[in-house]
Amino acid sequence: MNQDTTSHPLPQKSRSLFCLFLAFIIGLTSRFAFNFIGTVYVGELLCAALLPFLFVIYYREVVSSRTLIVFLILTFIMLLGFVASDLVRGNTFQNYIRGWAKVVFLGLSITTVSILGLKDKRCIPWLFIGLSISLLFNKLKPDTGVDDALGWKWNYGYAASYLVVAISPRLHPLIFTIASAGLSLFSFIHRFRSLGGQLIFTVGLSFYSRYFRRKKQSKASYVSIALALIFSIVLMAGIIALSPTALIQEEKDSSHGRLQGILGGIHTVIQSPIIGFGSWASTAELAEAQRDYFKSHGNKSLFEKRRTIGAHSQLLDTWMAGGILAALFFIFLFYMCFWGILRCTVQRAYDSFTSPIIFLCMITLWHILQSPFGGYHRFTIALTIMSLVILKKEIAEDRASATEPLAPPTFETTGG
Repeated sequence: MNQDTTSHPLPQKSRSLFCLFLAFIIGLTSRFAFNFIGTVYVGELLCAALLPFLFVIYYREVVSSRTLIVFLILTFIMLLGFVASDLVRGNTFQNYIRGWAKVVFLGLSITTVSILGLKDKRCIPWLFIGLSISLLFNKLKPDTGVDDALGWKWNYGYAASYLVVAISPRLHPLIFTIASAGLSLFSFIHRFRSLGGQLIFTVGLSFYSRYFRRKKQSKASYVSIALALIFSIVLMAGIIALSPTALIQEEKDSSHGRLQGILGGIHTVIQSPIIGFGSWASTAELAEAQRDYFKSHGNKSLFEKRRTIGAHSQLLDTWMAGGILAALFFIFLFYMCFWGILRCTVQRAYDSFTSPIIFLCMITLWHILQSPFGGYHRFTIALTIMSLVILKKEIAEDRASATEPLAPPTFETTGG
C-alpha cells in the first residue's frame, strides 16, 4: 500500500480528480471532427496523445485486466484482417489507409478510456456528461431543431438520453422512469425507434435490478427478465402502431433498406468468408459479388446508383472488409454485451453505474447489428468496452476479498 502511494507524485484524491477531468474532456471533444486520413475526432486524437502518459503511470491497471488485453488482441487481429484483405484484393492506398487508421484509433481509444475507468469508474458518468454537451454544441445536422425529426435523431436525442442516464443516481426513481419514458416516446414519434427501444430496455432492466433482484438467483429471475423484455417489445410495437400513417410508411421503407443491406451483406460474406473485400468495401470484386444478388432481388436501380451497398451492420461491414479475422472482434463484443446486461440485471447489486452500463450495452448491441463501423460509433464502442472491463475488475476484486485470509487474532497482555 505504501509502495503504491509513494510511486505516484499525486495523492489518491488528486489522481481520481485528474482522471475524472480527463474523462470529461475526452467526452466533450468526442464529436468534433475534421478530415485527416478520413474522419478523425478530436477526442480520438486526445486519447492517442494521453495514452503514453497514462500507460506509464497506470500500466499495472492494463496488464492486470485480462478482458482489456483480450479486446486489444482482437483489435490487432482485426487490423491484420484488414491488412490481409487489402493486400489480397489490391485495394487503393486511399482506401486502405483510412480502413487501417480507424482500427488503430479504435484500439487507442479503448485503451485510454479503459485505463481511466479502471482507475476510477466514476469516469463513466463524466464521459456521458461531456459527450452530451459535445452532441448539443456540435450538431451533425446544423439546420435542424429539437422538434424536427432529423434534429432529434442526429443532434438532440442521444444528448438528452446520455445526460438523463448519467444523472439517474441523483434522481428519484420515479422521476428517472418518467423522464426516460418521455424521451423514449418522443424518440418513437420522431423516427428514432432504436433510441426509444434502448431507453425502454434500460429503464426496465434497471428497475428490475433495483427492486426485484435477489441475492440467490433462480430460474424465475431469468424468466421474469424474459417477460419484461417481451413486454417492452410489445409496448414498442404498440407505440409504432399508433404512429401516423406517413410515419409508419417511412419507417417501413427505412426497415426495408436496412434489411436489404443486411441480406446483401450476408450474401457477400458467404462469397468470401475468410478474406474480405478490402477497407471501405468498395472494390470492383465486391461490386461483382453483389451484382447478381441485388439484380435478382429487385434492387437493380439501387445497386446501379450506388455501385456497392454497405451492410449497415458493424459485424457484417467488418466481415465484408476484413474477413473472419476482423469479424471476431464484434462477435466477442456482442457476447460480452449480453453478459454485461445480465451481470448488471441479475448478479450485481444495483448502484449508480447500473443504468449507464446497461444503456451502453444496449446501444452497442444495436450498432453491431444495425449500424456501420466507423465515424462516431467508434467512441461508443470504446465506452462500452470500458464498462465491461470495469465489471470484470469488480468480479476479480470480489474474488480476491473472498479468498483473502483473515488476520490472526491478537492477544493483549497486562503486566502483573
